[in-house]
Amino acid sequence: MWERLRPRITFANVVSCLALFVALGGSAYAVKRLPKNSVGTKQIKKNAVNSAKVRNHTLRAADFKAGQLPAGPRGPEGPAGKEGPRGLKGDPGPDFGPDSGYSPQLASVANQTIVGGADVPFSGPSNLGSNISHTGGATTFTVGSGGRYRLFWASSNTVGVGSALAVAVNGTVAAGTTIPVLTATGHVSGEAIVQLAAGDVITVRNNSAVPMTLALSPSVGASLTIQRIA
Repeated sequence: MWERLRPRITFANVVSCLALFVALGGSAYAVKRLPKNSVGTKQIKKNAVNSAKVRNHTLRAADFKAGQLPAGPRGPEGPAGKEGPRGLKGDPGPDFGPDSGYSPQLASVANQTIVGGADVPFSGPSNLGSNISHTGGATTFTVGSGGRYRLFWASSNTVGVGSALAVAVNGTVAAGTTIPVLTATGHVSGEAIVQLAAGDVITVRNNSAVPMTLALSPSVGASLTIQRIA
């Protein structure tokens, strides 16, 4: 057999066979062992990499889209920040000192009933500015300076449905200040801004024909607050 093949074996045949063997062997080697860093995103099929092919604890939060990872537990509260800069100083408020004041009526059995048309006496103790004149137990308050005044008056009644509480200036009830008493027992109050001149006299009046009965001391049966605002 060798004698029959020998005439056909030539140098060219041998070289061709060797080249074919090297080529086939090299390709097989390349398929089985790829060079390092030779596979990229273009070589990987879509959805080819799944959870089973990813080593645990190798991915980071940045590898996931927003909202894919559940939020973790809330961390401890951080330390307080530094105090911010101090704000600008505000404008000073109006000085109500000499033209403001407060007076209560601590009623006794003798003066707790205010008949219709009568003014409420104020026993005090009063806290009045130097420009407001009042005598404890009297009904009148005299302002020493002209201007716009805020007046707040109130009463605590035990009897007197149908009576009304109002503010009078120089003996005349000021418009829009009459507050009716609608319940037998309760609290009635009113508020108004009035223009007063120096020397004007203020009183709180039962502006009705129905008597009202004020709560007895130590409760405050009635009160008047005077405050100049301009």
